[in-house]
Amino acid sequence: MTSGFGTISANVSNISISCSSTTPTFSLASGNYSTPQTITFTSSNCGQIRCTTNGNEPTSNSTIYSTPVDVYHLAGLTLKCKNFKDGVGSDTVTREYSYLSIRTGQTTVYQAGDNGTNQTGVARSYTNNMDGTVTDNYSGLIWQRCSRGLSGATCGIGTATQDTWANQTTYCSGLTLAGRTWRVPTVNELVDLVDSGVSNPSINAAFPATVFNTYWSSTTNATNTALALLVYFSNGVVNNFTKTNNAYVRCISEQENSTQNFVDNNNGTILDKKTGLIWQKCSRSQNNDATCSGTVNNYQWGNSVNS
Repeated sequence: MTSGFGTISANVSNISISCSSTTPTFSLASGNYSTPQTITFTSSNCGQIRCTTNGNEPTSNSTIYSTPVDVYHLAGLTLKCKNFKDGVGSDTVTREYSYLSIRTGQTTVYQAGDNGTNQTGVARSYTNNMDGTVTDNYSGLIWQRCSRGLSGATCGIGTATQDTWANQTTYCSGLTLAGRTWRVPTVNELVDLVDSGVSNPSINAAFPATVFNTYWSSTTNATNTALALLVYFSNGVVNNFTKTNNAYVRCISEQENSTQNFVDNNNGTILDKKTGLIWQKCSRSQNNDATCSGTVNNYQWGNSVNS
């Protein structure tokens, strides 16, 4: 796996940042990981560890990090931390983490070189928590198992509820399932549930009775705020939808990290800091220059796979 940070085959369940009277110590190196990692922040009577995730230097007013954080939620971000004691900060420690992307679910090979051939990324894995929730073992995120309106062991009780974007947002924020707080997922989080190995619905069996129709995300269209993005679970397609129209919802709990942090490597490639993947900067047939000048041409799927 090509990564901007290199591939690291670590398998660590508990990683600690131990605080001293000077610079905090990170026991987890920057890198691209394929297994869940957790950072535990500790301070032994020597001040407070304060961090930023936007690349800025930490100050005495920055967020205190004292509870465990899944590295997934820091993936693609620049984590900078200092130990502050009596208002005085230590040297800055900087870390950057990325996670391998999740596999699409396609296993059938339709043509050599397609996604069925290249089984890269982390395999899908879910845990039924037996309390109406499902844990995504890739990200650590907690999902509502049944769509709104459904319940029961197989989500077979009731009728799935369609509603407007605003009403589904209100529903999720007011949900108290399993004693957790909930929200509408971002489009990036929702797309991670799409399993291309199945259709109608294109989602893992851990989420029974999913309607193969449209589910809201919390992501508003960047140029038209009357629209929000949603995912069709018939085939995994993402599209825009007027917020006053009706669609289904599956709420999500836990922290959010939908950061898309890209870096131009100035060699015709782009680094996705969240996954560590390297992308071609310009589309095929464009010139490999600063602005990707030239005309974008269409190609048949088979020719694109083999190009």
